[in-house]
Amino acid sequence: MASGEGRAAAFVRGVPFAALCGGAIWCVAVDAYLDRHEPPVPVMAALDWSAHHVWTVLALRALPPRLLGDAAAPALATSIALDVDHLPIAAKMLRGQLDLPRPRPHTFLTPLALAAAGRRSRRTRFAAFGIAVHLTRDLFNGPGVDAAWPLRSGHVRLPTAAEAVVLTGLLALARSRSSALAPQG
Repeated sequence: MASGEGRAAAFVRGVPFAALCGGAIWCVAVDAYLDRHEPPVPVMAALDWSAHHVWTVLALRALPPRLLGDAAAPALATSIALDVDHLPIAAKMLRGQLDLPRPRPHTFLTPLALAAAGRRSRRTRFAAFGIAVHLTRDLFNGPGVDAAWPLRSGHVRLPTAAEAVVLTGLLALARSRSSALAPQG
């Protein structure tokens, strides 16, 4: 295991469960805030990326522990890197056009295509996992996700309250995975 992969997995494993709970609350609060306010683009980006990072850490902790070593680095990287597709519309966003649709790679076909292309590479499959986590969070904010583009057009947007339910499920899985690793005695 490369040192970067080892550090990423150690970071994810080392996040206390109380911090995961606080992170879940943070994500719902961020999305509720962004639903009602239009902060400057750099503030919005910082809030958005921090919430994507929290979602990814939660999703990684919900995985079986044996997968975490290979999964952490590529999933954490791609869960944020997907937003590079926003750069072409950044100028419009800086001029105050914040209600723009998400760019085309923000579709669930992107991680499916990546996973299929790299079906023999665990790192590539976990990169696809990170993108899927990113898109799952995007279902609860902004315009939602054009989930099946180009096969079918139409944005899916779920209520922020549903995000709390999904994050609670991730927390429950993460807790059970953490309990399985705890020393018995």
